[in-house]
Amino acid sequence: MWPGQQPGGEQHQQPNPYQQQPAPHGPQGYDGQQQHQQEQWGQSTQPGAPVPGKSGTTPRVAVAIIGAVAVIAAAAVTGVVLLNEDDGGGGKASPGGGGGSPSASASPSPSEKPVLQDDPDNPRGVADDQKIEPVVSGWKAVYNAKRHNVYDVPPEWEVQSPTMTIGFEDDSGPLVSMTGAALYKDGICKYASRAGAGTKGGIGAKNTKEAVENEAGAWAEAAFNTSKKATVKQTEPVAFSSKHGLKGHMATATVTGVPRETKCSADGKVVAFTYTDVNGEFATWVLYTDTGVDDEVPEDTIAKIMDSLRPLEG
Repeated sequence: MWPGQQPGGEQHQQPNPYQQQPAPHGPQGYDGQQQHQQEQWGQSTQPGAPVPGKSGTTPRVAVAIIGAVAVIAAAAVTGVVLLNEDDGGGGKASPGGGGGSPSASASPSPSEKPVLQDDPDNPRGVADDQKIEPVVSGWKAVYNAKRHNVYDVPPEWEVQSPTMTIGFEDDSGPLVSMTGAALYKDGICKYASRAGAGTKGGIGAKNTKEAVENEAGAWAEAAFNTSKKATVKQTEPVAFSSKHGLKGHMATATVTGVPRETKCSADGKVVAFTYTDVNGEFATWVLYTDTGVDDEVPEDTIAKIMDSLRPLEG
């Protein structure tokens, strides 16, 4: 991540569906490529009034932090902002997201890069220094006061500040983003991590099934397929309940055939789970990971992380 970035029941009613064989989403899978070399940008922002806008993520290409700051500043002034109240783009589930700002991009990169910034919409709730215990022994708890959830990650993951936003953008602007994030092997390549997870809001979808279908595809495209040369396939959304009471739908998107343009290029996978938040709005937890590499996040680990998803108390 960039210099200067701020740190960050019930039983299953069915097995984790992401372990099933993915089927093409719709009549056929998406065709496209990504330069899966996302870079992460960060900015510290004091809590303030909610900022409407879009999401963000970019490929793993070096971009000066000053550029990211410029984008955010321009958005704040013109109203073409990086983040809206749903934490940014998410395909059809988020009318304002998925394309970035046509005029606010200051990135010199032709590809995408994971993006990090502090969320100006810092809601009152759990204090940043409040200790939340994991339900998985030896793991780390990650909470999101804005989306009212908690999940656990293995000890080698890096938990970001609860208000830090991570996502992807391209030359046209931000594509997708989320808060309450954790990263796995951050910096494995310049401005790149092996995997990441977090939660975003969603507007525009009629139900959790529609929302998760949109989000899984949007994140797969943004994280792994911006150059449109790889193939994206999605599973059909299925009902899912965590062991701790969160209910909704989940879907998985896999990306294969990513051109090996650098040593960090890799195929990928996105697992998304949409539930109804305590405020009646949809929220989607997302995990993306490189695949086909020795240190990809194993399926049993993903399942364990998902089963730890729970409501944020208090």
